[in-house]
Amino acid sequence: MTLRVLPEMPEYEIGRYGMLRKKYLMEYRKCYYYHLLTSCRLHEYLHEIDVACLDFVEEFVRKMAEQEGVNEQMKVEDMMKWVGLMNNFRNVAHEAVLAEVIYV
Repeated sequence: MTLRVLPEMPEYEIGRYGMLRKKYLMEYRKCYYYHLLTSCRLHEYLHEIDVACLDFVEEFVRKMAEQEGVNEQMKVEDMMKWVGLMNNFRNVAHEAVLAEVIYV
């Protein structure tokens, strides 16, 4: 009986969203998780998810700030309001990413 070994997989940096997606796949989409793992595409897939989610959050926050008139002038005049609005935009973007990318 011969033992089959998976080939070396390139290392990718996997961040917050990649790890959340991995946990979701391991718990709720086991077949897909094992398919990615055995085809040596898991780390690349998780890295792509992470990058896409980070880009989405950054773009979403930028657009919301622009739409609501949150700018550097507001940051100078009323920093606490600026911080509150920016945190709110980030939280909304995070929830959107979780609902539309991570947990599907």
